Amino acid sequence: MPIGTMVVAVPLSSQHYWFRVNGLVYCLYFPSRLSGRVPNLTVNGQPKSPSGAAVHVLDDDGKDWKLTIVGKVAPKE
Repeated sequence: MPIGTMVVAVPLSSQHYWFRVNGLVYCLYFPSRLSGRVPNLTVNGQPKSPSGAAVHVLDDDGKDWKLTIVGKVAPKE
């Protein structure tokens, strides 16, 4: 991003989280922030049921995070 006569570069990255709820697997998008804060989640923890285009996830520290659903995978029959 140009600022005056100099250029500032910011690393852009994201993280994806996968949750299995009610037989469906959800891929959730979380944009990485410059502060380095990410949800403190436990592998194989108990997720809540998603609704709408976003999911509110309560992490192990009790903080509520809003994650965007980017994909759903149904089980094979």
